[in-house]
Amino acid sequence: MKTRKQPMAKPVQALVLVLGLLTATIIQAGPSWDELDADQRALLDPMSEQWETLPSERRENLARGAERWQAMDAEEQEQARERFQRWQGMDPEERDAIRERYAAYQAMPEHAQERVRQAFERYQGMDPEERDRMRERWQGMDPEERREMIRQRREQAQERREQRREMREERREQGRERREERRDRRGGPGGPGG
Repeated sequence: MKTRKQPMAKPVQALVLVLGLLTATIIQAGPSWDELDADQRALLDPMSEQWETLPSERRENLARGAERWQAMDAEEQEQARERFQRWQGMDPEERDAIRERYAAYQAMPEHAQERVRQAFERYQGMDPEERDRMRERWQGMDPEERREMIRQRREQAQERREQRREMREERREQGRERREERRDRRGGPGGPGG
Protein backbone atom coordinates (compact mmCIF):
# COMPACT_ATOMS: atom_id res chain seq x y z
CA MET A 1 0.00 0.00 0.00
CA LYS A 2 1.48 3.27 -1.11
CA THR A 3 1.12 6.25 1.24
CA ARG A 4 0.47 9.62 -0.22
CA LYS A 5 2.53 12.50 1.10
CA GLN A 6 0.54 15.15 2.80
CA PRO A 7 0.74 18.50 1.01
CA MET A 8 1.66 20.26 4.29
CA ALA A 9 4.45 17.84 5.27
CA LYS A 10 7.31 19.70 3.56
CA PRO A 11 6.36 23.17 4.86
CA VAL A 12 5.92 21.75 8.38
CA GLN A 13 9.31 20.03 8.18
CA ALA A 14 10.90 23.27 6.98
CA LEU A 15 9.24 25.22 9.79
CA VAL A 16 10.46 22.70 12.39
CA LEU A 17 13.97 22.92 10.94
CA VAL A 18 13.96 26.73 11.00
CA LEU A 19 12.60 26.81 14.56
CA GLY A 20 15.24 24.29 15.63
CA LEU A 21 18.00 26.40 14.12
CA LEU A 22 16.63 29.56 15.70
CA THR A 23 16.38 27.86 19.07
CA ALA A 24 19.95 26.61 18.80
CA THR A 25 21.12 30.10 17.88
CA ILE A 26 19.26 31.63 20.81
CA ILE A 27 20.59 29.00 23.21
CA GLN A 28 24.15 29.62 22.02
CA ALA A 29 23.76 33.40 22.04
CA GLY A 30 24.81 33.84 25.66
CA PRO A 31 22.73 35.72 28.21
CA SER A 32 21.27 39.07 27.32
CA TRP A 33 21.81 41.92 29.80
CA ASP A 34 18.22 41.52 31.05
CA GLU A 35 18.76 37.81 31.70
CA LEU A 36 21.48 38.55 34.25
CA ASP A 37 20.38 38.84 37.86
CA ALA A 38 20.75 42.14 39.70
CA ASP A 39 24.02 41.13 41.40
CA GLN A 40 25.55 40.02 38.12
CA ARG A 41 24.50 43.29 36.45
CA ALA A 42 26.03 45.26 39.33
CA LEU A 43 29.34 43.39 38.96
CA LEU A 44 29.35 43.64 35.18
CA ASP A 45 28.05 47.21 34.99
CA PRO A 46 31.23 48.52 33.31
CA MET A 47 30.35 46.20 30.40
CA SER A 48 26.66 47.20 30.20
CA GLU A 49 26.99 49.53 27.20
CA GLN A 50 28.77 46.96 25.05
CA TRP A 51 27.20 43.80 26.49
CA GLU A 52 24.90 42.98 23.58
CA THR A 53 27.76 43.44 21.08
CA LEU A 54 30.10 41.03 22.88
CA PRO A 55 30.56 37.56 21.39
CA SER A 56 28.26 35.02 23.02
CA GLU A 57 31.17 33.00 24.42
CA ARG A 58 32.55 36.14 26.10
CA ARG A 59 29.12 36.92 27.64
CA GLU A 60 28.86 33.33 28.92
CA ASN A 61 32.34 33.52 30.45
CA LEU A 62 31.63 36.86 32.10
CA ALA A 63 28.29 35.64 33.49
CA ARG A 64 29.94 32.48 34.89
CA GLY A 65 32.73 34.63 36.34
CA ALA A 66 30.18 36.84 38.06
CA GLU A 67 28.50 33.73 39.53
CA ARG A 68 31.85 32.45 40.82
CA TRP A 69 32.60 35.88 42.30
CA GLN A 70 29.29 35.88 44.17
CA ALA A 71 30.08 32.44 45.61
CA MET A 72 33.47 33.58 46.99
CA ASP A 73 34.06 34.70 50.54
CA ALA A 74 35.84 38.00 51.25
CA GLU A 75 39.32 36.43 51.37
CA GLU A 76 38.83 34.63 48.06
CA GLN A 77 37.57 37.84 46.46
CA GLU A 78 40.67 39.69 47.69
CA GLN A 79 42.94 37.00 46.24
CA ALA A 80 41.04 37.18 42.94
CA ARG A 81 41.43 40.99 42.91
CA GLU A 82 45.18 40.62 43.45
CA ARG A 83 45.47 38.06 40.63
CA PHE A 84 43.47 40.33 38.34
CA GLN A 85 45.69 43.31 39.18
CA ARG A 86 48.79 41.20 38.47
CA TRP A 87 47.23 40.14 35.17
CA GLN A 88 46.44 43.75 34.26
CA GLY A 89 50.02 44.74 35.10
CA MET A 90 51.52 42.19 32.71
CA ASP A 91 52.82 42.98 29.27
CA PRO A 92 50.74 41.56 26.41
CA GLU A 93 53.62 39.17 25.66
CA GLU A 94 53.50 37.81 29.22
CA ARG A 95 49.74 37.28 28.97
CA ASP A 96 50.14 35.54 25.62
CA ALA A 97 52.79 33.24 27.08
CA ILE A 98 50.46 32.33 29.95
CA ARG A 99 47.60 31.68 27.53
CA GLU A 100 49.87 29.44 25.45
CA ARG A 101 51.00 27.48 28.52
CA TYR A 102 47.37 27.08 29.58
CA ALA A 103 46.40 25.84 26.11
CA ALA A 104 49.33 23.39 26.20
CA TYR A 105 48.18 22.19 29.64
CA GLN A 106 44.61 21.72 28.37
CA ALA A 107 45.96 19.66 25.45
CA MET A 108 47.85 17.28 27.78
CA PRO A 109 46.48 13.85 28.60
CA GLU A 110 44.80 13.63 31.99
CA HIS A 111 47.70 11.76 33.62
CA ALA A 112 50.14 14.48 32.53
CA GLN A 113 47.82 17.19 33.87
CA GLU A 114 47.72 15.30 37.17
CA ARG A 115 51.54 15.32 37.35
CA VAL A 116 51.55 19.08 36.74
CA ARG A 117 48.92 19.59 39.46
CA GLN A 118 50.95 17.48 41.92
CA ALA A 119 54.14 19.41 41.14
CA PHE A 120 52.26 22.67 41.66
CA GLU A 121 50.89 21.43 44.98
CA ARG A 122 54.42 20.48 46.08
CA TYR A 123 55.59 23.94 45.06
CA GLN A 124 52.73 25.56 46.98
CA GLY A 125 53.64 23.44 50.02
CA MET A 126 57.17 24.84 50.15
CA ASP A 127 58.19 27.56 52.55
CA PRO A 128 57.98 31.00 50.90
CA GLU A 129 61.76 31.39 51.18
CA GLU A 130 62.32 28.05 49.47
CA ARG A 131 59.91 29.00 46.67
CA ASP A 132 61.72 32.33 46.25
CA ARG A 133 65.09 30.57 46.01
CA MET A 134 63.73 28.11 43.46
CA ARG A 135 62.09 30.89 41.43
CA GLU A 136 65.29 33.00 41.48
CA ARG A 137 67.36 30.02 40.42
CA TRP A 138 64.95 29.24 37.57
CA GLN A 139 64.79 32.85 36.39
CA GLY A 140 68.58 33.07 36.44
CA MET A 141 68.87 30.18 33.98
CA ASP A 142 69.00 30.47 30.23
CA PRO A 143 66.71 28.16 28.21
CA GLU A 144 69.42 25.52 27.76
CA GLU A 145 70.10 25.38 31.51
CA ARG A 146 66.37 25.06 32.15
CA ARG A 147 66.09 22.17 29.69
CA GLU A 148 69.06 20.49 31.35
CA MET A 149 67.52 20.93 34.80
CA ILE A 150 64.23 19.45 33.58
CA ARG A 151 66.13 16.55 31.95
CA GLN A 152 67.99 15.88 35.21
CA ARG A 153 64.77 16.00 37.24
CA ARG A 154 63.13 13.55 34.84
CA GLU A 155 66.13 11.22 35.08
CA GLN A 156 66.03 11.43 38.88
CA ALA A 157 62.31 10.67 38.88
CA GLN A 158 62.91 7.72 36.53
CA GLU A 159 65.68 6.44 38.82
CA ARG A 160 63.37 6.68 41.83
CA ARG A 161 60.66 4.77 39.94
CA GLU A 162 63.22 2.13 38.95
CA GLN A 163 64.44 1.82 42.55
CA ARG A 164 60.87 1.38 43.78
CA ARG A 165 60.26 -1.25 41.09
CA GLU A 166 63.44 -3.11 42.08
CA MET A 167 62.49 -2.97 45.77
CA ARG A 168 59.03 -4.37 44.98
CA GLU A 169 60.61 -7.15 42.92
CA GLU A 170 63.10 -7.87 45.71
CA ARG A 171 60.25 -8.12 48.26
CA ARG A 172 58.37 -10.48 45.95
CA GLU A 173 61.47 -12.65 45.57
CA GLN A 174 62.01 -12.69 49.35
CA GLY A 175 58.39 -13.71 49.78
CA ARG A 176 58.81 -16.55 47.27
CA GLU A 177 61.97 -17.71 49.07
CA ARG A 178 60.20 -17.69 52.45
CA ARG A 179 57.30 -19.69 51.03
CA GLU A 180 59.74 -22.24 49.56
CA GLU A 181 61.59 -22.51 52.91
CA ARG A 182 58.30 -23.14 54.72
CA ARG A 183 57.34 -25.75 52.15
CA ASP A 184 60.71 -27.44 52.48
CA ARG A 185 60.39 -27.51 56.28
CA ARG A 186 56.99 -29.11 55.96
CA GLY A 187 58.38 -31.76 53.67
CA GLY A 188 57.54 -30.60 50.18
CA PRO A 189 54.69 -29.00 48.34
CA GLY A 190 51.95 -30.91 50.13
CA GLY A 191 53.35 -30.86 53.64
CA PRO A 192 54.91 -33.76 55.65
CA GLY A 193 55.42 -36.80 53.55
CA GLY A 194 54.28 -34.75 50.55
